[in-house]
Amino acid sequence: MSIEQVEQFYHKPLNRFTRNSRPFRLLDIQTCSDPSSRIECTLQHANLLKKPPFKALSYVWGDGTIKVPILLDSKRYDVTRNCYAALLRLRELGETTVWIDAICIDQSNKEEISSQIPLMNYIYPAAKDVIVWLGHVEEERKLNSRETESLAVSLLGELLVEDIHIDLFLDIAKSGNCPELRWQAMKIIYGHPWFQRLWTHQELILSTSATFVLDFHTLHFDQFRLATQAIHRASDKFTFRNPPAYITGVFKDDEGFNGGLNRARSRTLACENRHYPPHKRWSVLNHVNMGRLFDCSEPRDRVYALLGLLDAKIRDRVHVDYEKPVEEVYTEFTKLIIESSRSLEVLVDAGLCRGSSSCPTWVQDWNLRQPESKQPSALSYRSYSACCSIRPLGTMIKENSELAIRGIDVDSVLATVEVPGDDLLADSSHHMTGAKGLYAWKEYFKDYPTGCDPLHAWIRTVSADMNGADINARRLSPELVKAYELVHQFGESPEEDQLLIARAQGNDIDEWKKSFVANLYRFQSAVIPASVNRTFFISRKGYMGMGPETMEKEDMICVILGCNVPLVLRKLRDHYLLVGECFVWGLMDGEAMRDKKLRHVLETFCLR
Repeated sequence: MSIEQVEQFYHKPLNRFTRNSRPFRLLDIQTCSDPSSRIECTLQHANLLKKPPFKALSYVWGDGTIKVPILLDSKRYDVTRNCYAALLRLRELGETTVWIDAICIDQSNKEEISSQIPLMNYIYPAAKDVIVWLGHVEEERKLNSRETESLAVSLLGELLVEDIHIDLFLDIAKSGNCPELRWQAMKIIYGHPWFQRLWTHQELILSTSATFVLDFHTLHFDQFRLATQAIHRASDKFTFRNPPAYITGVFKDDEGFNGGLNRARSRTLACENRHYPPHKRWSVLNHVNMGRLFDCSEPRDRVYALLGLLDAKIRDRVHVDYEKPVEEVYTEFTKLIIESSRSLEVLVDAGLCRGSSSCPTWVQDWNLRQPESKQPSALSYRSYSACCSIRPLGTMIKENSELAIRGIDVDSVLATVEVPGDDLLADSSHHMTGAKGLYAWKEYFKDYPTGCDPLHAWIRTVSADMNGADINARRLSPELVKAYELVHQFGESPEEDQLLIARAQGNDIDEWKKSFVANLYRFQSAVIPASVNRTFFISRKGYMGMGPETMEKEDMICVILGCNVPLVLRKLRDHYLLVGECFVWGLMDGEAMRDKKLRHVLETFCLR
């Protein structure tokens, strides 16, 4: 009898959750000496609280329209081709008891899916090992791919160096008989679809141990993590070196190697953060916003696929329901974040500037992704304290999805300076080389409201007062402001004056040039994220700021209780719309809250 004639398998219902029972299923793979024989398995019901030994599979489902049958409890059960390929490899490795979501959860039972998804928070940490399947997808395993795979694995092995410096990295990168082929081979790992899938994000982060399984090799996650960090650190220094074209080529491949490297780096950072002290761990927003780097076909999974990473006081209040409208899922989740954090940080990633959405303007639409939606990246929220860390007193979420917040209407927009074109470099050069914002400000004002040098205010504004764009970036020091002032003056000066400026810095011009280039690069690395998809604006009281491209003249600049950065609001009849967050030099460190005239003029703004 052919397998197509075998009776179809149907899942038996799981027992109900009780105080002493967390029911789930485990798959037992039957061993076989013939690697080409049909996969045969049995399914057992188990209690997670009794700590049964098992491993969990993390993989990409693949094309759901193409199925391959397996024998499950002697009956036919269809799985995707990628799942089948993973099962063959697991059997080859001698793995027996595993948890695989597509088989161990009844995918036809929505009620079971809703109950089992929150259980993933316990399944992946309980697994003895999480097996990450990075083998072939939707195609047969090819024996000639063994050599390519070996090249990639060997290169990763050589890069297992902590605190690697750029010269050692380049020596390793250029070593071997065919270094070009080794770097091209890295695409089969970093370019694998597993790095793009949102669900696999929490599956790795929740694990206590993980092994990457390829067609012919295995690699422990700790090895992969160290190699990924080494590559990422070295790539940050390419600006000051001249790496071979075959290396720079793969780093320009955003769809393959480089895109996968950035996602892999994000996951390694998230894994490390799980072991930090509680006060240093990422917030709910950190996790959810990082999730936007990854793909999912179901918008509700922007919340549901990350529940395992969230604090229990939020996770336990989210009911997984795929019938609920997406905007309702996002609105309820935003409400939970505000209530649990007692902060309005969630507002900085919302607003009209984030694109068209059916959600209220104060609710972030997590399904909108950069760069397609042309959203500005959020400001470094915890670096500022516009509200002096005052809790959001009087904040209330009404039944009509209206959010009532309290704050100060500090100022309004006088003028904006349009950014020419959509190109990233055009955006940054618009703010740096020509300093158009500074010159536009001088047409209206002479003195800055805080009394500081207008050039210093401009430097702090276009860089969002940060010394770089990486996770270790800090607020600008007076010394760096002076250095950036020199960068600006040098760039604005005629060629004959530039040499005089250089000579005035000291006897060693070559050394000064190196320092100058380093400061220029650092300034650019801060200006670009602060300016892309934002516009320079001038307020009626003379402040300089960087705000949403969607902001308009007369929009209100408000400091809100519970929010560390100012918000741009727009009055519309009896309510307000959130346009987005903004940087305003002179309002970022609690100045408005300490102003005796302003702090007694708290207003209520009802956002829709």
